[in-house]
Amino acid sequence: MTDHPFTLRPAADDDLEAITETFTSGFLMDNTPEFADGIRPVYEPGRWLLAEDGDRLIGTSAIFTRDLSVPGAVIPAAHVSGVSVRPTDRRRGVLSAMMRRQLTEAPEPVAALWASQSALYRRYGYRDAADAVSYSGDLRLAGVPQSTVSGRIREITPEQARENLPEVYAEAVGQRPGLSTRPNGWWDKRLQDPQSQRHGAGARRVLVHENTEGAVDGYVLWRSEMKWGEAGPAYNLIVEEFIAADTDVYLALWHFLSGLDFAATFTWRRGAAFDERLRHLVGEPRHLQPRFTDALWIRLVDLPAALTARAYMRDLDVVLDVTDPIVEANRGRWRLVVRDGEATCERTDRPAALAMGVDVLGGIYLGGRPLRLYASLGQVTEHLSGAVDAATTAFSWPVAPTGIEVF
Repeated sequence: MTDHPFTLRPAADDDLEAITETFTSGFLMDNTPEFADGIRPVYEPGRWLLAEDGDRLIGTSAIFTRDLSVPGAVIPAAHVSGVSVRPTDRRRGVLSAMMRRQLTEAPEPVAALWASQSALYRRYGYRDAADAVSYSGDLRLAGVPQSTVSGRIREITPEQARENLPEVYAEAVGQRPGLSTRPNGWWDKRLQDPQSQRHGAGARRVLVHENTEGAVDGYVLWRSEMKWGEAGPAYNLIVEEFIAADTDVYLALWHFLSGLDFAATFTWRRGAAFDERLRHLVGEPRHLQPRFTDALWIRLVDLPAALTARAYMRDLDVVLDVTDPIVEANRGRWRLVVRDGEATCERTDRPAALAMGVDVLGGIYLGGRPLRLYASLGQVTEHLSGAVDAATTAFSWPVAPTGIEVF
C-alpha cells in the first residue's frame, strides 16, 4: 500500500526509449535517437526506477553500478543519475518517492550524484563534497613552460583510445578522491561522439603521450571550435578530459596544446581540481581565469560501512550523534575509532562528542570540506571540547577531491 497516487517499479529491457522520452521532457530537451544510444552501453534496467500514473511514465531515476575513489580507497558507490519528473507532474511527491526508495534499497555504502538543482538534494541527505574548477583564457599568454620529459606526443583514433586509455585512467582513479571507475560499457559511452552532442565544435580528438618504451602515460580528450577574427583564425580549444600522473608528462601535453596553430583560446570545463597543477606551472596564471562550482554530491547510505571504508589522516575516537531524514538505520549515536589506519564504527550509549545531520558527513566524506566549516555555520554541535578540531584533521585529505565526468 502506498500513500501516493502513482506507482514505482524497476525498468525492463524494453523501457529505454520511454525513459529517454520522459527524461528529456523533464529537462526540456529534444529527444534524439543519439540520446538513447548514449545510455544503451551502460543501461541497467533493474537499477532504473520508474514512476507511473496509469499508463503514463512520469518520472525516472537510475543508479549506475560503479566504484568511486575516496580517501585511501576505491569503494562501491551508487551513482545516481537520470533523475527527472515530467513538468506536468511536478509537486506531486514523485521525486521524493523515488529518492526515498533508492536510498532504502541501495546496497552501496554511499551514493554520489551531480546536482542539476542543488537545493533539491539536501532534502534527501546529500551534500556537495567536491569542487570542480573550469579554466578559460589564452594558454599562450599564460606561458606554459617547455617540458624536458622523454617520449613523444601523437594523435590516436577512438578505437586505439579504447585500448590504450583505460589503464592510465584507472591509475588516476586511485590517486584522487571523486573519480569513478569505468566498468562494462563506460569507456564505450565516454568515447561516443555523436554530431548532436558537439554543440557546434568539431569531432573529438585523442592526444596521448608515450614514454620511451611506447607505453601511454598521459592523454587529453579535446576538440576545436572554429572561430575567425579580424586578424584571421582564432579557434577555441575545448579540453574535455586530461589525465597524466607524471608532472613532466602533464606539462608536455599542455605545452603542445598551447602551441597549436590557429588556437587563440581554450576552455576546460569542470575538469580541474582545486589543487590543479596547471595554475602553479604557468608564468601568468591569471590568464587561466578559474571559475569554481560544485562537483560531486555525496550521501551516506550505510553509515558504519561508509565511515570504515575510507582512510583518515590521524587516529580518532569520537562519538557522533547523527540525524537522518530517510535512512532510519543511520540515526543515533555511533562511536568511530581510528587506530593505526584501521577504523571501526559501532553503535554506542556513550555521550555524544559531536551532533550533526547525515548531510554534513557527506560533505566531509571526500576530504575536501573541513568539519570546522560546518561547525562555524551552526550545523555541528560540539558537546566535547576539542572534538571538532580532532575530527576536522582526521577527515581531511592531502589531495583535493573533484569530479571530471558528469554521469
